[in-house]
Amino acid sequence: MNDHGNSFTPPNFAPADFTQWPTVTPFALARADEFNQEPPPAPTSDEYTSVFNEVKSLGEIDSKTRTSDQTVIGNVWNGDIQDFWNEIAQTAALGHHLNLPQSARLFALLNISLADTTIAFSKLSTPISSGDLSLLFKQQAPMVIPTRTPMKIGFR
Repeated sequence: MNDHGNSFTPPNFAPADFTQWPTVTPFALARADEFNQEPPPAPTSDEYTSVFNEVKSLGEIDSKTRTSDQTVIGNVWNGDIQDFWNEIAQTAALGHHLNLPQSARLFALLNISLADTTIAFSKLSTPISSGDLSLLFKQQAPMVIPTRTPMKIGFR
């Protein structure tokens, strides 16, 4: 519990998934940091709080700020991104009547790019400890979400 009587999320601070990805050598990229951007704003900054509140507002089930187009987009892209792209590739392969070697090449290139994206992103990610999260909630009280119903999306 924090100073506002709210439980932190996730409540059990379970170990992260896919922790091996930062040690994987990229397949197509020369190096994992080849396309690095500026780091995100500090979690205790005004900019971070503003962006967090925007995402929180857009993600509410009864959001007054989310457009109908954004709701459709959220419903379509809710899930494991690699699954969607493989489904799109399958549809394209069938629609263009690709043969087996052509289909294999399509899926290899797609999944190499997805793997390299995961490798590059994992090197940017920094785990947030419970201490960091505690500090974040103490410093940014507007970010605390006492009762919130997120948008329930997805078709699966």
